[in-house]
Amino acid sequence: MKKKLEAELKKLAESILNAQGTSNLADMKQRARELYEKIAILEFTENNLEAQFENQVSPQKPEPVKQEPVAPVRKPEPEYDERYPNGMEFNEDTDAITEPNTEKIKDIVAQMPPETAKVDTMMNKMNEPEPAPTREIPRQEPTPEPDRGFNFDVDYDNLPNFEPVNHVEKHQQNKPRSLNDRLKKGINIGLN
Repeated sequence: MKKKLEAELKKLAESILNAQGTSNLADMKQRARELYEKIAILEFTENNLEAQFENQVSPQKPEPVKQEPVAPVRKPEPEYDERYPNGMEFNEDTDAITEPNTEKIKDIVAQMPPETAKVDTMMNKMNEPEPAPTREIPRQEPTPEPDRGFNFDVDYDNLPNFEPVNHVEKHQQNKPRSLNDRLKKGINIGLN
């Protein structure tokens, strides 16, 4: 396969070199594309397929290794330190502590009267959500205000006090401008 691809590559390259002056650009472009595709296929086969093929054809036989008898290795036992007890020497009879307690619990449960049905109904009554008390609000019908007529006169006495707009602009002009504020207006580049 590799030899066949190499032969096709040489043939395409020679046809491109021989037809330099006679072919139009579209034909040259098509031949160059074919040449590139063939080179890509050849590279892929060299990198992947031939490496796998060589591993399958000639697997290396492992050389027999002479084994010498080895003495078993003993793991060093951890040294016991009396200053740091592991807690086991004080709790040797943990079963003796837990058994009487579990027996007492079992006896108490066995002596309890079977009142589960009554307890269940009582718990259900306690857990039922109480209906929320609804408070009835008497509706009052809005009383229509007497028609005063539209007064188109301006009432200057009830106007709120506003500060002039120029005050805000002066306050902002005193602050140093950041780079973003300067660039918001745009960048002007002159010819000189």
